[in-house]
Amino acid sequence: MIDDFDVTQNIKLIEKLKCELLMSVSELFCEMNEKHEIDDLVEIFARIIIFNYVLADKLGINNKVIDAKVIDKLKLNIIGEKNILYSEFVRLLRHVERNGGK
Repeated sequence: MIDDFDVTQNIKLIEKLKCELLMSVSELFCEMNEKHEIDDLVEIFARIIIFNYVLADKLGINNKVIDAKVIDKLKLNIIGEKNILYSEFVRLLRHVERNGGK
């Protein structure tokens, strides 16, 4: 019975996180469309990143696994055909590796 309660609570939390993530993305789009206050955008981006990490964790995906996948994807995009985001990918890779990635 306690296990059922834990599973139910976990499902409710996952649904709550999905809703919060969706609302944050919607808020980001609205903010970008309206006044475009940098501090507000930073707040929303931070919230989106946090919800992604917590949601992944609740789904059994370790944050370090996500970090490693981000690094791998950035490297693939950097060594692949150069595109319009090349310099952004290089800068982001340096940031992620410097701040706790592989």
